[in-house]
Amino acid sequence: MPTILLTGGTGNAGSHVARQLLAHGYEILAVSRSKPDFHCRHLRRDLRDLEGISSEIESTDGIIHLASPRSQDARVTVEEDVLSFHIICRYWRKGSLIFASSQVVYGVAVGDICEDSAYHPCGWYDLGKIINELQLQMACMESGRGAGVSLRIPILFSTGRRRTDRQFMTDILEHCRKGGSFAFESEADLYANGTSFIGEEDFAAAAVAALRIDRTGEYNLAGGFCTWKELIECAHRFLGSRPRFILRRGGYSMPDELRLPSSRARLDCSKFQRAANWIPKEALDMLVARYFQEDQLENG
Repeated sequence: MPTILLTGGTGNAGSHVARQLLAHGYEILAVSRSKPDFHCRHLRRDLRDLEGISSEIESTDGIIHLASPRSQDARVTVEEDVLSFHIICRYWRKGSLIFASSQVVYGVAVGDICEDSAYHPCGWYDLGKIINELQLQMACMESGRGAGVSLRIPILFSTGRRRTDRQFMTDILEHCRKGGSFAFESEADLYANGTSFIGEEDFAAAAVAALRIDRTGEYNLAGGFCTWKELIECAHRFLGSRPRFILRRGGYSMPDELRLPSSRARLDCSKFQRAANWIPKEALDMLVARYFQEDQLENG
């Protein structure tokens, strides 16, 4: 059976990707600091210490790289994100390399976004994703390898034990649970702005489907789009409470309020859907309900 090297298997979506890989007949070589909870061969490694497993990287039949320090610190981004991916690209020999990029490469975008839209980084995390996309393009210039696929991922609905680890969607849903207010500059801002999103299962299916793509490039990936108003109202319907919206000129927020981005980032995913024959299955209300249900089970 072919073996896929998987980084980030203990992260927010890693275990879901692993289950999809196993279901499709792959074996997994997992690289992480802690042992994953799925069947695999495990190498205990930090992102800064991948040089020591170069032969293992070379021997695999494909790579899915999910791990990221998720930091805005320049040194951390360079050492743990950019240089670690440089090692992965250097020792990648066969099969496809799937890189978990992000919609943040577009910055605070407004409108429909295709893969040709300009880069507009707002911080070091964003810049790290852009550099890694370019590293992957360079690595694909060497013959004999498969495709290098950068998946530009939007806000993720996560229900795992690390769902509170720097996850923006979690911040929004937890603010709803606490009955917090959301500040918007105007009624138009409230009704128009929002984000693309994706659920764990849709992302996992897409990551595995990406192994079939034969053309190197960047691919937008999303399960759907919602306005901030739709998202907040959906959460409160499940909670049985009423949302609290505040319209304030300037859009600034008070200490007990949450201000959401003044952007309408709708990812055009048609390129990926055609290339991977993939269709999302997880709707907004399903994802919101699962989040709160899983949280209730965990916290009693």
